Amino acid sequence: MSSAHLQQHTYTWQWQNYTLNVATETFGSGPSVLLLPALSTVSTRAELSTLAQALAPHFQVTLLDWPGFGDSDRPSLSYQPDVYRQFLRAFVRDTLLQEVAVVAAGHAAGYALDLQSWSHMVLIAPTWRGPLADPSPPVTLRRRIRQLVRSPVIGPALYGLNTRPGLVIRCSITPQRI
Repeated sequence: MSSAHLQQHTYTWQWQNYTLNVATETFGSGPSVLLLPALSTVSTRAELSTLAQALAPHFQVTLLDWPGFGDSDRPSLSYQPDVYRQFLRAFVRDTLLQEVAVVAAGHAAGYALDLQSWSHMVLIAPTWRGPLADPSPPVTLRRRIRQLVRSPVIGPALYGLNTRPGLVIRCSITPQRI
């Protein structure tokens, strides 16, 4: 991306007793477009950078890392859907002063649909299927995996291994038209 027009920001958001700093980037000028990366342990705003580059000459493009992902803070809290729903509402209300078009990848689409304050919406289907996608593991196994990932020592170690640059695959999205 052209660093001459790129502005990196930190959006500070209060959630219950936590203060979260969320990494964002804005560049270009014109009507607002918000790009929302998928919600997975390896997702960052960088996965939509190719699309953002193509849109920037015509739009003001905003990319973000969800709370707990990418370069954003990762406090030890229970990351439930309401956290992301409330975050997205607050972010749009506080930072986007005009009607916004939204491009949402994967599970971010559900949060974008819930937002209901967009001028246009593009939903990008998930392109990755993890080892636990189908068939769904038994409830007890899912609970054990969740407990393991949330544990204070093993959880951060697994997250660190899973998000090492060598394991993160960047996808390029060829923009068609918004």
